[in-house]
Amino acid sequence: MPSRRIEMLMKTRRILCLLLAGVLLLCLAACQKPEEPPIGGELPSPDKVTAVPGNNVGNLAYGADIPLLLSEGSFNVASNRGKVTVLNFWGTWCGPCRNELPDFDRIATEYAETVTVFAVHSYPADTDPYEPEAYVTERFPDSKIIFGVNDAGNPFYTLYGGDGYYPYTVIIDGDGVITYSKSSAMSYEQLKALVDAALK
Repeated sequence: MPSRRIEMLMKTRRILCLLLAGVLLLCLAACQKPEEPPIGGELPSPDKVTAVPGNNVGNLAYGADIPLLLSEGSFNVASNRGKVTVLNFWGTWCGPCRNELPDFDRIATEYAETVTVFAVHSYPADTDPYEPEAYVTERFPDSKIIFGVNDAGNPFYTLYGGDGYYPYTVIIDGDGVITYSKSSAMSYEQLKALVDAALK
């Protein structure tokens, strides 16, 4: 009987030792050094890692090739990472759009190194009071704004969350995350404050 008891104690001791070793390994694994940033860069902040593609504030902005208004080619928000992107959906038929465009032009000039202003005209209609290309060429000949134009049905306006009202502005930070989106005209001061916030 005593040998059986000793055998049971030895078995229990072995199991406890194995459990203790497992717990120690888990503790060591949990205490290991955090992942180093990749060479030449920083690890993305946790709020950027969890952002999912979408068209709401906090989402990663969709990438799409939007045709340019004054020349061949396109602009893609996804290719503008590292700079803030201001998307302004407007139309020559929209009075508030025309009124605020000079403020967007001013921002494009003042923040040329860190911000890209991309103004996307709604799909031109026969009812537009001004022909978009002529309007832009005449009023903004030396502008730093990149002018684009929507396709029929305004798919890019919808892709970025447009809900039928103009002007519609979307601001995307350098990581591609939407920091602002709203259908409303804004003043220079309002736009500047939103751009400054996206640059932080």
